Amino acid sequence: MTLKLSSHGTSFATRGRARELMQNVAEGGPEVHVDLAGAVASPSFLAELLGMLAQQFDSVVVTGASDHLADVVKHLARQLDLERQVRLAQVA
Repeated sequence: MTLKLSSHGTSFATRGRARELMQNVAEGGPEVHVDLAGAVASPSFLAELLGMLAQQFDSVVVTGASDHLADVVKHLARQLDLERQVRLAQVA
């Protein structure tokens, strides 16, 4: 499954917005891709989203992240102890 944030807006700032967005996510599975291309997301939004996705999916792959958002995702994965589940896709 792919969750393309730009299909739901361009700016994501709150934990509540992450919970709202999760209503569009299918029930669990082996892997979910989160496409951040074209989106601006706060650390609190990403923390909530990644945490909830990690509870439902075995693996969370983040794509389309700017350098700044990639750093935020790496930091949050470490902080939330999700380094085994959350990873950034390799940029070709």
